[in-house]
Amino acid sequence: MARGAASGRTRSAPIKNKKCKKSFRARNYKKNVLEDCFIDAKDYSLDAYVEVDSAHAVMLGEQGIITPEAQRLILTSLRAWISKRSAGRCTYDGTFRSFLLSSWEYDRNLRDEDTAGKLHTARSRNDIDVTIYRIYLRPKLLF
Repeated sequence: MARGAASGRTRSAPIKNKKCKKSFRARNYKKNVLEDCFIDAKDYSLDAYVEVDSAHAVMLGEQGIITPEAQRLILTSLRAWISKRSAGRCTYDGTFRSFLLSSWEYDRNLRDEDTAGKLHTARSRNDIDVTIYRIYLRPKLLF
């Protein structure tokens, strides 16, 4: 077993494929880059991401952009997502490039597609990323 450079966690050894260099690069990239990024995002950013999503859902409800029922469904699914992560069932399978895209698919499967899409109203991924980093770093810098 090799050690993940960014995370220090144990992961599978790199996949070697002598037949097709293009396939090798893609699988190698998935295994050695994307998997580590996914694990780090799950381990270090998930709680902050759920805080951002929860606050956004509350704001959408307060502004009347989503119905109280849609807000309830969104907040319930966010709590379920935290439970799934806590139970260790949120793993990288290579289907999605990033943890964020994987989370959106999980949201879509947990709620109806229309309600899942409403959470993404009036926000940008760049704003989400910066907010997550600030939420994660703030207590470390203040204490």
